[in-house]
Amino acid sequence: MNNPFREAAAEDNEELALISRSLAGDLSALEGLVLRHQAWIYNIAVRMVIDPFAAEDITQEVLIKIITKLSTFDPEKSAFRTWVYRIVVNHIINAGKSRKEVLVSHIMRDKYIEEYAAHMQERTQPRYYGHDTITEEARVTCMHCILLSLNRRERMVFILGVIFGVGHVMGSEICGVSRDNFRKILSRGRGKVFRFFQKRCGLIKEDNPCRCEYHVGPMLTFKLIDPDDLLVQRENQGSIRDIVRGAVRGIEESHDEFVSLFRDQPFLKSPDMRMWLQALVERKEIKAMMQIP
Repeated sequence: MNNPFREAAAEDNEELALISRSLAGDLSALEGLVLRHQAWIYNIAVRMVIDPFAAEDITQEVLIKIITKLSTFDPEKSAFRTWVYRIVVNHIINAGKSRKEVLVSHIMRDKYIEEYAAHMQERTQPRYYGHDTITEEARVTCMHCILLSLNRRERMVFILGVIFGVGHVMGSEICGVSRDNFRKILSRGRGKVFRFFQKRCGLIKEDNPCRCEYHVGPMLTFKLIDPDDLLVQRENQGSIRDIVRGAVRGIEESHDEFVSLFRDQPFLKSPDMRMWLQALVERKEIKAMMQIP
């Protein structure tokens, strides 16, 4: 599938052709353009808000912005992927918090990871002996929740730089910061998350106190996990590592194991938005914004 974060944008001409045809009123070209990016937008959003339904709403909102502003894109000023993901980043960072974000923020009470970890309910909770899939869901959810202890800009930079392997050149352009600042934000966020895993998480060190099975009960109680709709059972396109192959760069050896925990998670298949897209572009105001006859 198309990887917008690869180093060499070999398919830029194909994308420019799709843009030109889209602005001429070719719905199939617009659909092709949307399909190249919607899964990436959705997967970024899921990891920002840890709520697949909120992420779907965010994806639609971002796509509306991209579609209605498409006529303003100037290939002389930036690459299309830079233009698109600058819209993505700005929209998600400034979007309202999801229910799960609010809940986790309340639990953490704006503590940093180290403070939050020190107050975690570890083995005082009864151990969960249910299905292994629920425990796996708790593992993935816990990792998402840890990211919520980062502020939104740190979290976005972590998702882009650590999970999806976006380099500091492209990352700085997308996030609207200098290259040095992107690296600093990335280093700060990565350091906070890494220290938690090193000091607390049993996934990295066997003698660390925190175990996923001890958090299943509280996560079910707080509805952070829906046993009838598990992320780990949702349709996916393989692991993030497989999908971003060709974009991921080497990282410091000390961080490799904990980064693998994130990159081995599934790259979720985005909900099918073709019917939604077809209905959207039939609206007169959308056609006017896109300057489609």
